[in-house]
Order: sequence, then structure tokens, then C-alpha cells
Amino acid sequence: DYGITDNLGQVTLSGLSPGAYTFGAYPNNAQVGVFLVDPNIFGCFQSYGPVTTNCDTTQANDLCQDAEVLSCGMQLVGSTRGATSQDIGNGCEKLPGAGVWYRIIGTGETMTVSTCSQTGADSLMLSLYKGDCGDRRCAIHYWENTLCANGNREITFKSAPGTPYLLYVSHLEGRGQAFTLDMSCAPGGSRMSAPYPNPSTGLFEMDITCQTSQFMTWEVVNGQGQLVAQGRKWLLEGFHLETIDLREADHGMYLLRCLMDTGEQFTHKLFVMPR
Repeated sequence: DYGITDNLGQVTLSGLSPGAYTFGAYPNNAQVGVFLVDPNIFGCFQSYGPVTTNCDTTQANDLCQDAEVLSCGMQLVGSTRGATSQDIGNGCEKLPGAGVWYRIIGTGETMTVSTCSQTGADSLMLSLYKGDCGDRRCAIHYWENTLCANGNREITFKSAPGTPYLLYVSHLEGRGQAFTLDMSCAPGGSRMSAPYPNPSTGLFEMDITCQTSQFMTWEVVNGQGQLVAQGRKWLLEGFHLETIDLREADHGMYLLRCLMDTGEQFTHKLFVMPR
């Protein structure tokens, strides 16, 4: 039996016998790497790609009324390629390029939406509205985005329970751009970006912001659940750039688990490529 996964958050297909399988779907212009693993043999791993999807098509969430749902813990891939929607206004400044829409329902938690888990998306802008399509008001301008260490952008806001929000993702220069959106929610206000670059040859970085000083405990396990690396670190209130070093590990897929003293948990897949 084999397992198949990818670098864009696809749930692993496992228990597969040899045959043909459909994997995806992926947005236009996405950078996709597919990984075939044998869970019974440690380190048995084959990668394909990355390849770039190339299908000129209007995005399904091109218009506000067709906004895609985004919620806590989700990772979505999207693209502005083929987008036509340019209806900003309502207090947020209009950008040169068209964009796509996402809908978020507030939970009362601090929410972070980030494009920081990938590279090369530094021209993407995030605008946040409070309300629905017919009655929305600008909450965060694109020029208020927070810059990540790799130049990409993210936004963080305290959500109101049950309140709808609209996220507009567009390209500063009006070009089509594939992207990955990660959304995390933190009752205690801690937030952590998805590790980047991912895949890598073993070094992964994460942007972490703590509202209070606390310990972070982390561990990395392989496909058999065996512990590969672990650590515990005291983080002061504020921003931190943390590194996970798996350069001594075999290439393959791993799972990173991070636990904060506040009880918040973050889980991410890590892909170590052959060196």
C-alpha cells in the first residue's frame, strides 16, 4: 500500500494499491509537488514536480457573492489569474489588479490570515472588510498588511463572534499570481505562520507572535509516528523568527506539532527534499 500527498495541504491519500488516482484540484498557476510514500518502509519516498498548473479560467470566487469560505485552521490554495473583480471601494483603496474573495465568520478569537508559507508572493495584497457584500466596510487596508520575513504579507484582527468578514486578495501590479492562504485562530492571541520554505532541504522557518511571554514545546515525527526532533523554548511577548532544523533527517514527509503554554496548538506538514 502507498500514500500520496502534496506540498499544498492536501490530505494524504493512504492505503492505496497500484493504480491511477486523481489528485487536486488545484488553482491556475499553482506550484504543485506530489509525493508518493511507502508507510511501511522508513525513508521510502518519491517526489514528482514541482509543476505549474496552466489553465486560463475565471476563478470560482471571482465575485464577492461567490466568496470562498475560510475558517480557523484551514490552508487554501488560490490564484488571481483570470480574476475580473475590481470592486473595492467601501473605504478600502482600489488596487490596480483584479482579485478574489473569501468569507470569514468571526469566532471572538484573534484571527490571522497569511500568505507567508510560500515564496514569491510578495506582491499580493490583503484587504479585509467587516460585513457582507451589500453592506461592507473596510477594516484593514492593504497598506496595513504585516510583512513576513520573506516579504509576503499577513493580517491579524480580533474577530467579533458571528460577524461576517470579507477578505479580498489581489496583486499589486495586476498580474495573475498563485498563492497559499493559511488561517489560524488563537484565543490567547498567539499566532504562527506555516513553516517556509516548504518543501526544503531541511531548514524551515516560522514567524511567531506572542501576546504574552510563554513556553513553546515542539516535536517532529515521521510517517511512522517516531520522534525525530523536539525542543522547548521560552518566548517573550512579541515577534520571533524560529528555525526547525531537519538537515540530518532522511528526505520524506514529517509532522510538526507545536504547543503553547496558553493551550494553543499548531500542526503543519514538513517536506524534506533530497539534498
